[in-house]
Amino acid sequence: MISGVLIADNFIKQGIVRNCMVVSGEFISTIAHNASKTISTFDTKELASLTVGDAGAAVILSRNESDAGFEVLEQNTYARYQNLCYGALSTSFPGAYMQTLMKKLHKAALDESADFIEVCLKKHQLSFDKIDILIPHQTSQKAINIGAKRLLNHFKVKKVPKVVSNLELYGNTASTTHFIALYHLLMAKKVQKGERIMLLSHASGLVMGLVVFRLNAIVDRYGN
Repeated sequence: MISGVLIADNFIKQGIVRNCMVVSGEFISTIAHNASKTISTFDTKELASLTVGDAGAAVILSRNESDAGFEVLEQNTYARYQNLCYGALSTSFPGAYMQTLMKKLHKAALDESADFIEVCLKKHQLSFDKIDILIPHQTSQKAINIGAKRLLNHFKVKKVPKVVSNLELYGNTASTTHFIALYHLLMAKKVQKGERIMLLSHASGLVMGLVVFRLNAIVDRYGN
């Protein structure tokens, strides 16, 4: 979804289109089903597969002349961590399987996040204390808590953004996770016009994405 939003934003800025729909679907629960048949200890490489959930999401982006909209859209690849997660078609069961060095992958994501965010915000002349809502990748509650604490310590902010977690409801829905969380915030009327929202994505590999934006009239169209 984050990659799609980046592409759509470029199309709109170039005048190729005025409106663009980004769609993503995740049918990855087969890796959880397959992992449940093979896991024997907490050190099993397929343990992280048990956290995933199926989901679909779509977002429509439109040319906007107001002061709302995207302020940051960045991605970066840390290919040196590519060996920490591996997925392929299973030869034993229907569907796929995934093997992850979970602790090392979480550590890599945590170690790189603060510097990545700092570089991106400086590039766009923003500071972390201007963020009202943070939606991190929904991997595990422990990772979200530790990651949020790391960011607060790194940026030494007095104003703490609201950190969103919907793991209890949906688990890790991979590429759709941020927009599912945003949708439920909008439906619950928990987003105010002009609030600055940050989406922080981590994809195994390791790829990081950062999106910062503000919403305007769309806030009124949800939760009624």
